[in-house]
Amino acid sequence: MSLLKYYTMTTSDAATSGPSHTASTAFLEALKLAGVNIVFTNLGSDHPSFVEAIARGKAEQNEKLPEFVSVTHEMVALSAAQGYYQATGKMAGLLLHVDCGLLNAGGAIHNVFRARVPVVVFSGLSPITQEDELRGSRSEFIHWVQDVHDQAGIVRGYTKYTYEFRTGRNIGQVTMRAAQIAMSEPRGPVYLFGSREVMEEELPSPVPINPSHWQAVEPSALSPSAVNLVKDLLLSAQNPLVVTSWLGNSDKAVAELVRLAERLAIPVVDATPFAVNFPTTHQLYAGSHWTGGGQNALLAEADVVLLLDSDVPWIPTQNQPSADATLIHIDSDPLKAPMPLFYVAAQHRYQVSSAVALEQLNAALPEEFEPKQADAISARNSKAAKRSEERKSRLREAETPQKGLQGPQSAAVALGALRKVLPEDTVVISEAISNYAVALDHLMFTDPRRYFTSGASSLGYHGGAAVGAKLGLQAGKGRTGTNAFVCAVTGDGSYMFSVPSTVQHLASKNNAPFLTVVLSNGGWKSPKLSTLLVHPTGFASCVHADALGVSFGPAATRPDFAALAVAAAGGLTKAWGKRVVCGAEDFEDTLKDAVDVVLKGRSATVEVIIPEL
Repeated sequence: MSLLKYYTMTTSDAATSGPSHTASTAFLEALKLAGVNIVFTNLGSDHPSFVEAIARGKAEQNEKLPEFVSVTHEMVALSAAQGYYQATGKMAGLLLHVDCGLLNAGGAIHNVFRARVPVVVFSGLSPITQEDELRGSRSEFIHWVQDVHDQAGIVRGYTKYTYEFRTGRNIGQVTMRAAQIAMSEPRGPVYLFGSREVMEEELPSPVPINPSHWQAVEPSALSPSAVNLVKDLLLSAQNPLVVTSWLGNSDKAVAELVRLAERLAIPVVDATPFAVNFPTTHQLYAGSHWTGGGQNALLAEADVVLLLDSDVPWIPTQNQPSADATLIHIDSDPLKAPMPLFYVAAQHRYQVSSAVALEQLNAALPEEFEPKQADAISARNSKAAKRSEERKSRLREAETPQKGLQGPQSAAVALGALRKVLPEDTVVISEAISNYAVALDHLMFTDPRRYFTSGASSLGYHGGAAVGAKLGLQAGKGRTGTNAFVCAVTGDGSYMFSVPSTVQHLASKNNAPFLTVVLSNGGWKSPKLSTLLVHPTGFASCVHADALGVSFGPAATRPDFAALAVAAAGGLTKAWGKRVVCGAEDFEDTLKDAVDVVLKGRSATVEVIIPEL
């Protein structure tokens, strides 16, 4: 084709210049049929057929294709898919660039796998021909250097399913199968890949697909005998306890747990929680335990422990139940098959849906309790009321600014102040890391639809997740049913991992404003805490963070996060930011101003200086 012809082509010319229905088109249409309404993309040389399919779809107004959102970094793209799912309950898709893009998204793939977030990830393969044998044959030098032996091996340990497309003729069926696996419990990511030649394959006609044939597996239930056994154990217990970590992934499960806990006066403890598993202001909520917190008294005295959806219910070297306690583990994967080392001394294990199991247990409870059972329930309620009031008193004290303090106030003060200015319908994306517990305590969540974390340990999740969540909420697909205010809470180390330039550009470009609050302690606190757990009185315990390689240096040499965010968003007409010392005279007004900015349509970033690590 001549350059003159190229530059003067019209849509009608284009319609006759290429195949009308390719494997790529079939794949994208299958995604939409499977319930994937949005695909986050980072395109490359493996995607000519996709670019052509997207362009043709727009020209022809093909409503069978999902929406496409371009993202300039893969970590942010997959984090956006995670936030979108968490806020909406709807699976997203991801288009990445060969092995390079897959590697760049590696941390986020770890997160979605451990967090049980379904997402369909696709990246292309280097072309499989080099002499123009097929459309899509190698045409650039990178097609040789990107050709690796086992591309799927990059993510095989972090996905539920991997598959290479070998032909376009069954691409719809394979895509539906992948989505079905992703959405079946325990949910998680799947990875599909194919060469340029396969994705360019012209198909004679679309393959008819009936989505009703590809539904996720129905959640499983306890057997009648198991229901009776668990019910009897709970009724006979003097000090029963519920321990959970991610039950809040299901709104229904939380509601059923509240019912059960209230009927039997069972306290609920969060174990390294990655969700709102129980209303944190409820009388029966007994707080959370994390790394380094020591022995939990309730866990030590419990005679029956009901584990619900928990990967790390306790850390045995620091905290564990009594050897005489009866442990019941209900989980979509109680054996934790993807974890090479995991075990708890549970006498009863059930691979079922916690939401369904809790509903069964509630239905099995008697309408009236025997006198002995009623007395035990009454006694537990009295203890819970006292314990709850003591806990709330401690929290009030912790978030009260210290008078006469020279320097920044604590993270508890910062988060207590933030809670008071956030709109009622706020969704919080937390990556507070060493302040996870502080955020959960002082933001005081009661609704599982309003608090999300990465669910794992690869830092940098919060920014992309906040934009993904906002996009889903704006589209009217949110679990809250509203276009909720979105606030990301993060540490300064996590903020730098999040590729904030890409995050702010993505939010600005897509009109998805949100608030970021950076708790800035001047470094990575968690490595220091990890060291102190192993060497509590070692050399590292008595030197400054600078000497440990975890400090970001003097305040004057650290990045100006607020200025960075404004610049990446396109200037002050698109975003706003400020650095403020926690407890300073203008601190609370700064938080109020930031919320107001977001409500009026611009993103805001507030870096809050807290005591140095």
